[in-house]
Formats: sequence, C-alpha cells, structure tokens
Amino acid sequence: MLDVNALKAADLQGLSKSAVTEFAAALLAQLAAQSEQLSARDAVIAEKDEYIARRDREIKFKDAKIERITFELARLKAWKFGTRTEAMNAEQRQMFEDTLAEDEADLAAQLEALQGRR
Repeated sequence: MLDVNALKAADLQGLSKSAVTEFAAALLAQLAAQSEQLSARDAVIAEKDEYIARRDREIKFKDAKIERITFELARLKAWKFGTRTEAMNAEQRQMFEDTLAEDEADLAAQLEALQGRR
C-alpha cells in the first residue's frame, strides 16, 4: 500500500487500475475516519460550551443573590443600628455609664494583676 503522505503525482501514473481503485478506497476510508474524529471532537466542544454557559448562568444567579443579600443586610443594619435606635433615655445612659465604669475598673484590676505577676 502506498503512503498517502509521501505520495507524489508521478507515483500514480504507473499504478494499475485495481491499485488505483484500492488506493481510492483507502483514501475514502481515511477521509471517513477523519470526519468521524472531527464529529466526535465537535460534539465534545459543544458539550463543553453548554457546560460553560450553564456555569456562567449559575455564577450570574449567585452573584445577584449575594448582591441582594448584601443589600438586605446593609438595610437591616441601618434599621437596627440607626441613630433613632441608638438614642438612650437618661436612665439607660446612666446604666450604660455605670456598667462601663465597672467593666473598666475590672479590666484595670485584671491588667494590674497580670502586670504584677511578671
């Protein structure tokens, strides 16, 4: 059998009719095999393209969901910690200042005790 890749036009002139027929059949079989390989490769590429498109849709959906949740969280924080909710009456302010003074004294005592251990 002749090597298709190394074939020259001069090589075909001395072939018999049956050799040419056999050679043509071999070329057709090779073309069919290449065509099948290309079809299989195209199917794999189409499958990967669909997978990428699906992942892109999922990412866009998740980004939108994250953005919506972030906005909702910011809105809830503003509602919870806004200036209206932080306003204290005189009694609350006094309790806060007393607790703050107690906590500060406790922390100072702990710090002093730790420094004394050195």
